[in-house]
Amino acid sequence: MLLLAALAGCYGCWAMRSLGIVLSLAAIVVASPAMAEVVTVPIPELAGQTNFTGTIPFSLPSAPSVIRSVSIHIVAMDEPGTFYCNSNGVTYPWLTSIHAFLLDPAWTNWSAGPASPSTSGSYDVTQEFHPTGYDPPWDFLLDGQAQLEFTCGPGVTDLYCTGPTGPSTPPLMHLQEVDLIIDADFPVPTLSQTWGRIKALYH
Repeated sequence: MLLLAALAGCYGCWAMRSLGIVLSLAAIVVASPAMAEVVTVPIPELAGQTNFTGTIPFSLPSAPSVIRSVSIHIVAMDEPGTFYCNSNGVTYPWLTSIHAFLLDPAWTNWSAGPASPSTSGSYDVTQEFHPTGYDPPWDFLLDGQAQLEFTCGPGVTDLYCTGPTGPSTPPLMHLQEVDLIIDADFPVPTLSQTWGRIKALYH
């Protein structure tokens, strides 16, 4: 009888320890903190493109809990062109234009329109995305995935010339690097760091 009682006591002790470990792990998972970070997400599909138009899916390193802002960073080489206006006989510079949109299916598109370069040479710009007309939440990006719609190429010509244009040289934008810069709170992986301390408590 004494042996059975001792065994029952040991089993109860082991069960309580196991329960304690499970509860400790659950508390860590539930209470895992989030850390404010600014992360850079490269868009490699755009590097090396010239006068590109298309939609590209992208993923964040992990799903954020809060997003404060998203910006686009563009590095390129720009070659402005020229166009001849038949109606007044004037040759005008023909500049490139850039438009970027984060596609939000539930609300509206978030847009960024960096200023177009006016001279030939390197082009390096960062522009924050803003919604059109109102301020919706960033809910569509909280799962860590979305789509970027990007266009760069010849800008409009009808600002200078209302009639047909004559001989022209279209402008070119050679993309070298395009990144998204995300200012958000990302979960901190605390489970592996804390497991050793939990084991030490129950040995």
